[in-house]
Amino acid sequence: EAAGGAIIAGKSPEEAAVAGEAAGKAAQKALDDGLSPDAVDAAVESAGDAIIAGKTPEEAAAAGEAAGKAAQKALDAGLSTEAADAAGKAAGDAIIAGRTPEEAAAAGDAAGKAAQKARDDGLSPDAADAAGEAAGEAIFA
Repeated sequence: EAAGGAIIAGKSPEEAAVAGEAAGKAAQKALDDGLSPDAVDAAVESAGDAIIAGKTPEEAAAAGEAAGKAAQKALDAGLSTEAADAAGKAAGDAIIAGRTPEEAAAAGDAAGKAAQKARDDGLSPDAADAAGEAAGEAIFA
């Protein structure tokens, strides 16, 4: 999936292979850490996104780890899978943007809560995604 995303994003086959490898390693680490399947998915997505954004494999691993942890925290707090996705994406994006793991965790927490509130208020999934993204980005504004 990550390799395909890299190709779609205009990356070379070599870069796509690196994205695929980073995503695979992120998945294995998340599984080894005992994360849920939804949290593993968040880790994989962020690791692949990091490579597509031009980050190193090490930075991709950090993004994947932050995303997986944020998504798992959201799930453990009883938030929906959609809110956990928003938390993971925000945390991974924060690492990709050069933020610390602590800042990434804060972004993930804010995004997950905002996305959950939007869903609880009856907003559409797209609106909930937008709320989560805005909340995650607002941490650093």
